[in-house]
Amino acid sequence: SDVYDVVQCIEISEGAFPISTRWVIDEGKQKARLVAKGFEEPPLEGTKRVSPTCRKESLRLLFSVTASKGWTLNSLDIASAFLQGIPIEREVYLKPPREFTEAGKVWKLKKCVYGLADAAKMWYNTIKERSDSSGLQRCPYDDAMFFVKDNQNLLGMLAVHVDDFIYSGYEEFYSDVLQRFLTGLEVK
Repeated sequence: SDVYDVVQCIEISEGAFPISTRWVIDEGKQKARLVAKGFEEPPLEGTKRVSPTCRKESLRLLFSVTASKGWTLNSLDIASAFLQGIPIEREVYLKPPREFTEAGKVWKLKKCVYGLADAAKMWYNTIKERSDSSGLQRCPYDDAMFFVKDNQNLLGMLAVHVDDFIYSGYEEFYSDVLQRFLTGLEVK
């Protein structure tokens, strides 16, 4: 699995303990999501947990620029975003749900899952890495707004709210920069 390894309970590091999980079921959409009961985690001293989301002033700017340049406004949602993020930087163990339980075994996470205190921040770090490698620049006034310029010409903009994106720009922004940014991610 790209998300976890199955390990024996005796392999757990000293001071670590497995966190319980639970299913969150949306019957209307006929889907279920396994989440960690993050409230069971000990306090994460020195760990950044906050993930920036786009400010409303930045969204207004994106809408204004889109209208003035005649661009089309688009949106997308990343499927199971936290599971597509960068590897987790700490040891976290989960108790598997009873449907997957093997006696004396737990899951050692490789990626963050919904419910962990720093999951959103780890996903944002993924976005930062991808933006840097694809040519997007972060707005100096809003860490969740990204843009691309060619000399002095604005080519496109991307606003982030966790795993939801709103973007607009010229064709070269879509075909080049945005495609590089999204490469390898599963989009809904």
